[in-house]
Amino acid sequence: MGRTGQNASHLSAAREWLAIQSGRPFSWTAFDPLPEGPTLYLGDPLSDIETLGHVTLPEAAFPLTPWVFESGDESDAYYAHTNSLIWLEAAGTMPHTKQMVLEFSVDAGCIGIFTETGRTALVKLDAVEGPGTTFEWLTARIPPGAHFAVTLSVSTGHASLFIASTGSDGGFGAASLYDKRGILSGVLIDIAGRAGDRCFIDRLLPEQGRARSHPG
Repeated sequence: MGRTGQNASHLSAAREWLAIQSGRPFSWTAFDPLPEGPTLYLGDPLSDIETLGHVTLPEAAFPLTPWVFESGDESDAYYAHTNSLIWLEAAGTMPHTKQMVLEFSVDAGCIGIFTETGRTALVKLDAVEGPGTTFEWLTARIPPGAHFAVTLSVSTGHASLFIASTGSDGGFGAASLYDKRGILSGVLIDIAGRAGDRCFIDRLLPEQGRARSHPG
């Protein structure tokens, strides 16, 4: 659902660097682009949609393409398609600096990324159909299994929702990565940290100037 068919044979500079730093023998899978901006909503997709944190990105960053760095078909089904990184690619250029733009927690073992249109459509579901409708709509469409990534369409028919499993609950962060020119390369959500020491990859980069963000 929503997979674009793109693969690691056409690595951007950013995805090549992220894969090396991860230290895992995983592969990249692309999903349908998030076509609109400038605001993204991130957090636990099964919590109250209206309370999701949000971040404002440059208009030029869109469309953003979600990429997931994942384990593929493991011999042990429980570990198949384990997600290590979520990368929302803009320019895809070599990362040089970073800015942590949003920190959030999840209690459903997955992260939701919503555009304004997608978020508004889900809020309307509850308003029209009654409280809890959004929760039921999402849970019915999240794939079974321990690990997954999926794009979903709401009302307009566009893939404006992206959801990926984390393997556990807890706190996560979204970091905007910029190239030497100050152009947005993409937004990184490092789920697992590096294989060797669990250090989050965004911590390898120096801080950039303050980005526009909102806590919720």
